[in-house]
Amino acid sequence: MFGYPMLGLIKCLKLLSSGCVSLVKLAEDMGFNWLQMLELIAKTNDLEPGLVKTGQNCSFCLTRPIDWLDPIEVLNELRPHGLDNYAIKLLPEVDSTNTYAFCNLNNLSNRTIVVAELQSGGRGRGDKRWISKIATDLTVSFLYFFPLHFSCELLPLIAAVAVNRLLKQYRISNYIKWPNDIYLANGGGDGFVPFNGKIAGILLQSGIHCEQRFVIIGIGINNSFSWCRNKLLASLVAHMEHVVQEYSVFGFAMLRQEWLDNCLHYNKTVKLYHEQKLITSGLNTDLTLEGKLVVKNKNGEYEYISGSLSLLIDDMG
Repeated sequence: MFGYPMLGLIKCLKLLSSGCVSLVKLAEDMGFNWLQMLELIAKTNDLEPGLVKTGQNCSFCLTRPIDWLDPIEVLNELRPHGLDNYAIKLLPEVDSTNTYAFCNLNNLSNRTIVVAELQSGGRGRGDKRWISKIATDLTVSFLYFFPLHFSCELLPLIAAVAVNRLLKQYRISNYIKWPNDIYLANGGGDGFVPFNGKIAGILLQSGIHCEQRFVIIGIGINNSFSWCRNKLLASLVAHMEHVVQEYSVFGFAMLRQEWLDNCLHYNKTVKLYHEQKLITSGLNTDLTLEGKLVVKNKNGEYEYISGSLSLLIDDMG
């Protein structure tokens, strides 16, 4: 790890966005010596091989344009939809947007969106890490404050519905995997798809702060389709607002059915594991109004909360 802030990585890329820049000029603008500058460029290319290339006369330039996030552009996209009640906190780089939101509860308001150009230490469920590509993927956390009586346990499932709707808006076929991962269906949407598998994940934190219930919903989206990130973020905000409002007014019943309709393993055989130990195997027959997965086997039907359980699909027929 460097002996100076990794925030320099994003600053360096922004300097290079205008074209080739000499090593001397880069080091001067960054406040580094030439060796630190070379180390930072090497680290950048470790994270994304070939992003920075050498030009003439010891200069450096980018090999692809970068779609920088712009809070003003995002808010302009939201305003016609009556969603100008959101605030956006854009960070060049952060270990985790969820952690940043949690550590700054006193300074952030309801409906704050924390988003980063680079998330270097994102977390998934359990001990899994979420690795984002530099200024490419969308790594964002939604901070909400609710009354103390508000039930937030189902929000990860509700957020999964929001992401599912978002991807459908972009004509991407996708499915929800319990409790809140999003997978491409048969390779995704129209045309060439660069990969199969997981395209988005969700992580929720909640607690009590100043006599309110706070909820932080972290969402990571692999932007392998090179969507405009500002429009993607604005659309995600709109879908999140809609599902939160639907849940607040109508409860989980309708959203539950939408979740099931888009579930990857509904009416398929699944296996549930806890720390790599098989807990049960059987047919996934339902999702309860409490968000529990229903699994039926020869011994009967059983309900399971997500917690630290992981799910594998035993058949895809």
